[in-house]
Amino acid sequence: MAIYLDCSNSENGVRLLEGTEGKVLHLKEKNGYHDSDFYATYWCTETNAPKTVHYATTRAASRGDAFVDATDEIKALYDMYNFEKEQIAKMWKKEYDITSKVLEVVKGNEVDIIRGRKYKGLKGQVIWVGTCNYSNKAKFGVATSDKKDSKGFYSEVAWVLAEYCQKSISNYDEIKRRNEEAYHNSGLAFSDAIRSIYSRR
Repeated sequence: MAIYLDCSNSENGVRLLEGTEGKVLHLKEKNGYHDSDFYATYWCTETNAPKTVHYATTRAASRGDAFVDATDEIKALYDMYNFEKEQIAKMWKKEYDITSKVLEVVKGNEVDIIRGRKYKGLKGQVIWVGTCNYSNKAKFGVATSDKKDSKGFYSEVAWVLAEYCQKSISNYDEIKRRNEEAYHNSGLAFSDAIRSIYSRR
């Protein structure tokens, strides 16, 4: 059966998408405010990977059609592809967890203050971790010197949002790059984007 696309030049208004016979894995309908679009995913033997095409719509006259007809052999290839992708994602997730732990700032860490009008360019030790009363964001108390008052409290403290600071480690930029790469390659970025979309509804 396979996938048939709209074609005004053909006698019946559709044409067969070559190479899709016996390879259609699943169908999907995407519903918009007024109309719907229809997609089919099939196994592409040229790339040895699944491929998704738009075969019909309700936005205009459309005769496109598709049928799930993947053979057991094609299904096995698809399952193996997904398994390998899952293993790669797990590897990147592990890398993300490791680098996130290295970058994490906790009480006692040395940090550089990289943003903010008042304290940018200073560095010091995190002596307090809490929450900003106004924004409800994480906030640090950073002792910018060893000076203490008569009661033993640090006398030179910068009170800044946590997002204005970064951990003082020599290879910070490289670890941050690896962390961001792992975040995207693990699929976490996609999952967070989906959650964000649904949270706004």
